[in-house]
Amino acid sequence: MTIISPLKVVAITPSKEMLASLVTQFEPGPHRLEVVTEWPVVTASWECDVLLVDARGVGEERPLAPYQQKCPVLIYQAEGVAGANLPAAWGAVGLVLTEFSWRELQLTVENAYLTYQLQQKDNKSACRNLAVNKQEAIYLLQALFDHTNLLIAYLDLQMNFRAVNHAYAAADDKRPEFYVGKNHFELFPNKENEAIFHHVAESGEPHYEWAKPFEYAYNRERGMSYWDWNLVPVKDQGGEVIGLVLTLVPVTERVQAVAEAQIAIRDKEALIQEVQHRVKNNLQMVSSLLRLQMMLEEEPQVVAALKTGQTRLQAISHLYQDMYQWGDPLQLNFGQYLQHLANDLVGAVEIADSEIDLETAIDPLFLHVEVAIPLALIASELINNALQHAFNQEHDSKQIEVRLQDKGSEAVLVVQDNGMGFDENQSKPKLGYRLIPRLVKQIEGVFVKEYANGMVCRISFPLKEINQTA
Repeated sequence: MTIISPLKVVAITPSKEMLASLVTQFEPGPHRLEVVTEWPVVTASWECDVLLVDARGVGEERPLAPYQQKCPVLIYQAEGVAGANLPAAWGAVGLVLTEFSWRELQLTVENAYLTYQLQQKDNKSACRNLAVNKQEAIYLLQALFDHTNLLIAYLDLQMNFRAVNHAYAAADDKRPEFYVGKNHFELFPNKENEAIFHHVAESGEPHYEWAKPFEYAYNRERGMSYWDWNLVPVKDQGGEVIGLVLTLVPVTERVQAVAEAQIAIRDKEALIQEVQHRVKNNLQMVSSLLRLQMMLEEEPQVVAALKTGQTRLQAISHLYQDMYQWGDPLQLNFGQYLQHLANDLVGAVEIADSEIDLETAIDPLFLHVEVAIPLALIASELINNALQHAFNQEHDSKQIEVRLQDKGSEAVLVVQDNGMGFDENQSKPKLGYRLIPRLVKQIEGVFVKEYANGMVCRISFPLKEINQTA
């Protein structure tokens, strides 16, 4: 019992055996069978619900595609006819009947018809969806073109305007239709840009510019303007360039703001350098006053205290001097500064009967001023303590080693001597040893003292982003 309306089945066969089998299959039955020995001509009026073709040969070879556009095509492959021997002109064959399906031919025909109709329905639905999506895309592009703040122009390969959006026209107080048909470089002559446009048209490669200066040739009172812009080729399905899309963003205000900010930064840096210079001079003046006071004092303890104070002032004064000479008010080549500091401190000390051997291993390290100042005081205190307290007359070989290591995420300062070490049991620690922990805390560091053939003082501290080596 069929579940669909009667179908018109056209069978192409020269075989009397097949004709007899077809009659047996379809009579009696609901479907109308038409048997022909030649290929029917496919016209607009030709009707067929299912086409059945005998694979044993029906005259000339014809492609199946025109018939498959009208209806499903079933191939009857008789015994002894291999699939590889099917005519090449047939192309892709949808269904080849097997022995089982041949016995159930009427049901197979109905299934083929239903499947074909469902496929056609899906194809029509897909086409409708594609048309809807295409129309939506057009509406979306038109809305973007009309209402975006971007300046957009479409040019042909002769650099004539085909269309511009409202934003592009409003930039020159014009209406969009003013530009259509006019040549871009007649309105905005610029030899460099014209060469770029023609190169994009010829190469098919887009071009981008950032903050590019432009001066209106016919309106120079507008002054210099700056633009971010890009030029993108439009290509057809064959990859040939058929037009150019120009998009622009005016950035004159941004460029001017950056320039003003740079001027303000330079002014601020000059002011900081001037302040640093004056601080250095004032520190040197105070240091000179301490030196005069030392010359007037007779008490050795007072002279020693004044000397220590002067040394601390000189350490900071030299730091400001190096920053001023370096030209950066916020960071310092601390490795270079530490080398000079160690040389100056050791060279200024006189110890009877022998000289002090200074050894250094200092990495080039640039530090922010907020880290450099406390670290300079720490280094000065540690070196001075070694000079003042590490050695006595019994030491024939007097050595001080200063190391600065850059370990990437942190740095390590080490001051080491081969002297007597530090007496932990003294009732009142020196001022320097009370200052050092506080200074170490300022740079978020760790202070460790060790005793191995003398004093070893190690300060490790983190390196922040600005505190990287040059």
